[in-house]
Amino acid sequence: MKKLSHTNIEYILNPDGTPGYAWNIYPGCLHRQQGICPVPQCWAEGMWKRIQAASAKRGIILPDFDQPHLVPELLLAPLSVRKPSTFAVNFMGDLSGDWVDPFGSYAGVNGYVILADAIFRTIVQSPQHRFLFLGKNPANWQKWNPWPDNAYVGATVCNEDMLIDAVDALNDVDAAHKWLSVEPLMSNLRPFHLDLNVLQGTKLDLCVIGGLDSGKRS
Repeated sequence: MKKLSHTNIEYILNPDGTPGYAWNIYPGCLHRQQGICPVPQCWAEGMWKRIQAASAKRGIILPDFDQPHLVPELLLAPLSVRKPSTFAVNFMGDLSGDWVDPFGSYAGVNGYVILADAIFRTIVQSPQHRFLFLGKNPANWQKWNPWPDNAYVGATVCNEDMLIDAVDALNDVDAAHKWLSVEPLMSNLRPFHLDLNVLQGTKLDLCVIGGLDSGKRS
């Protein structure tokens, strides 16, 4: 089984204040090619290139960032963590991407697996943990319904249009916990343009806000 890595993302802290984990089971992204991502520089792509270069020095060839792929050896990795922890689920990719079929069949370690079933099975067997999902195409999150109780389903927001789309999409998500990552914030947001009942009905558990290239999150 591949080992999990820790993440320095400030809001992915464990309950005891120690760094949480990065659970990158499906790295890679096509949002830029599809015109969905408005961010001029993708931190995940830059980090992946560094990982790719370091791996190449050890004789390990990794796919390019524009080749999303499942890492089946990581599907069960959270089960090895006993203490209550926080997991950033696939922040090196986007499980809400159009290229991801949650109920498609993927090659696993011991035969083929249904993606959502395999991921959710691990989450359900780890009730002491919380798992944060984040996507730039949150309308696709409803394909994964219903979500485990310890899953936090989130949407990235960079501008007002993305905020409106995110709130609307999250209202169709059958999850106990929902959140927004307003990062990088690239324009003014005027949430009063939203229907107040729709905004209140979203019942967000968490909202992270950060500026472009701020280097910090709050």
